[in-house]
Parts: sequence; C-alpha cells; structure tokens
Amino acid sequence: MLTIIVPVYNEEPAIPGFHEQMTGAMDKSGIAYELLYVNDGSTDRTEQLLSTLGAKVVHLERNMGYGAAIKVGIKNSTSETLAIIDCDGTYDPNDLIKIIPSHGQKRHGRRRAASTKRPSQPLKVILKRHCFLCRLVSNTRP
Repeated sequence: MLTIIVPVYNEEPAIPGFHEQMTGAMDKSGIAYELLYVNDGSTDRTEQLLSTLGAKVVHLERNMGYGAAIKVGIKNSTSETLAIIDCDGTYDPNDLIKIIPSHGQKRHGRRRAASTKRPSQPLKVILKRHCFLCRLVSNTRP
C-alpha cells in the first residue's frame, strides 16, 4: 500500500482537478493507495471541499507550515511506503507512477516542463518510512 500525502493550504481552486487527476492516475496504475490530505489551517473553503472527496483528511487548526504538514501526514499514514506531492499543479501525478515500481529505495523522479523540455525541480517522494527523514520525525529505527 502507498500513502500519498498532500499538504494543502488555501488550495480550494486546485483541489477538484488535482484529486481527479491523482485518483485517475493511481486507479489506472493498479497500485493500492490511500490519499491523505493535510489541511494546514486553510482559511478558504478547502476544509469543506476536502470533506466531500471521500479521502482521508487531517485538519490542522492553524497554519503550521509546509514542513509541519508533511510531518503530520507521515505520522498519520498507514503504510510503509509514502509519497508527498503538492496539489497546486507543480507536479504531474502521472510522474509519480513512473517511480513507484522501485519500492524499497529512496528515489527522486523528475518532471519535464511542457514548454522547455528540461527537467524541473525533483518530484518530492519518500519511498520508505525508515529513511532518515522519517526516523527523524517518528523516532523509529530501521
């Protein structure tokens, strides 16, 4: 099982399209997954919108920041394999599928910007709970 952590803050306009694209890509891949949205104290209608999606959602009462939202997502995940992706369109959910078959390794994929055909920032992915970051956050040892 793969837990996909999606930190969000005032992402009301982006959520419907992202959710449809993410679930479409994952359903097509055949990989067992759960989508875990972490609402980082949004002040728009993000909380109400997330509650209608049928996904797992953790709501933070106030904005704690991107890193804190990721930590909360890791602590609330239910699987050994994790991925972190933003819902603002920075990363294409279909790119996530390309690097998932390497379960057991920490890897970074790259997405290509449609206009430049050059690699952009790495897709943020953590493929093992026992990697350094996860040990730091959860105080676990491999």
